[in-house]
Amino acid sequence: MLKEIVQYPLKIRGCPQSPVVEVKSPYNGEVIASVGQADEQAIDKAIGVAEETFKTVMSRMPAYRRSEILARTSRAIADNLDDFARTIAAEGGKPIKDARIEVTRAVGTFAVAAEEALRLEGEQ
Repeated sequence: MLKEIVQYPLKIRGCPQSPVVEVKSPYNGEVIASVGQADEQAIDKAIGVAEETFKTVMSRMPAYRRSEILARTSRAIADNLDDFARTIAAEGGKPIKDARIEVTRAVGTFAVAAEEALRLEGEQ
């Protein structure tokens, strides 16, 4: 089981602190995490921040730099595979083996995206 209740507050630039919801294990009802819950205003604000960031930062960033970020993300997920898998298993009520497969797939997805960013740069 997890060592402590993990807290994931929702932090969106320009939005007040959101209410927190407890995540409970489907096995025993034990609280395993607390997460911020977005309302419609927070979701709209998050989308706006993402659009602004794409226009002002990401669209101007060279592909090799985006590739580096994606590759680092892949490595960070891989480095924390067991923690992610335990969290997924606890909150989803699924076997740890299946949770590890999910995390491994995320590692692969970011690794492929990193390679794809470089490939697309070469085509331009």
